[in-house]
Amino acid sequence: MRGYAWTAAAAGMLLALGARAGSTPGALEFEAKIQGASTGFAPRHVAAVWIEDAQGRFVKTLLLRGQKQKRKLEAWRAASGGNVADAVTGATYADWGGIEAMWDGRDASGADAPDGVYRLCAETAWRNEAGPHIEGVKFAKGPVEARPEVPDAGAFREIRVLWKPGAAAGAKNPPPAIPKD
Repeated sequence: MRGYAWTAAAAGMLLALGARAGSTPGALEFEAKIQGASTGFAPRHVAAVWIEDAQGRFVKTLLLRGQKQKRKLEAWRAASGGNVADAVTGATYADWGGIEAMWDGRDASGADAPDGVYRLCAETAWRNEAGPHIEGVKFAKGPVEARPEVPDAGAFREIRVLWKPGAAAGAKNPPPAIPKD
């Protein structure tokens, strides 16, 4: 946690001083379990995961599940304007269970996002109204690994967020090294 706090403070000082922040390559991993009430069209549910900068400005949608019912994802729509450029999209989830998303450190236009503090946001809905959402898990994108502690939030349980500098998005478990004889 000390590394996270130092990285966030350092990023804030760089930005406050007007220094141009670098862009550390890496990947953000998000995992959670979703368990909602048996109302509305549950257990079918829609979900979105997106990134915002420290000022709450939209950076990129990572995941959108449920094209037909996405109107119920009010927080995501308000933040993103419906932008799904380079996002993973798919059908409505058929049952409760796990949700995963990865961020490659780039914004919706494909440009490298500068190092600094970001927020991971997620939302789900299974009724004819807006559903519960994670308002923003703060993490520092930079040269130090960030693993913020995240309590359960609404329907989201067992939430895990991890920024790994130098990792490629999608490379959660690299292949084992082949031993030399």
